Amino acid sequence: MARERLQHLTPKEKLALQEYLNRLRQEYGRDVLSVKLYGSKARGDHHEDSDLDLFVRIGQDNRQTYAKMYLIASDIELKYDLILGMMLVGPTHHSLMRRLGEPLYRNVQREGIELWTRTPRALSTSDSNAAEKI
Repeated sequence: MARERLQHLTPKEKLALQEYLNRLRQEYGRDVLSVKLYGSKARGDHHEDSDLDLFVRIGQDNRQTYAKMYLIASDIELKYDLILGMMLVGPTHHSLMRRLGEPLYRNVQREGIELWTRTPRALSTSDSNAAEKI
């Protein structure tokens, strides 16, 4: 369960993640396929200055969407005085990472904590299935 694996995050980090997910849902809910926390914060071996590494999988290769999602992250970073290490990945890049077995991709698959996933329409009546509150 994601909530149990996030207990080591500070209240500020949890609020920042929740706000980021809410903003993504509101503004890009149909475009985002999944959001995973990975890296030291996911593993629990972080230090005081560690960032929150997020792997955001997007359903289209669109630079304008990427830029706007980075702006949302910047707003959150300024508001909460923390760093979101964003990795926005469209279908072309995701396919390449997977096919090549890139170390980053393998790490995200192994240690990533799923914060949000979009359920395919064939399996659900809703467009988005948000992870439980952080």
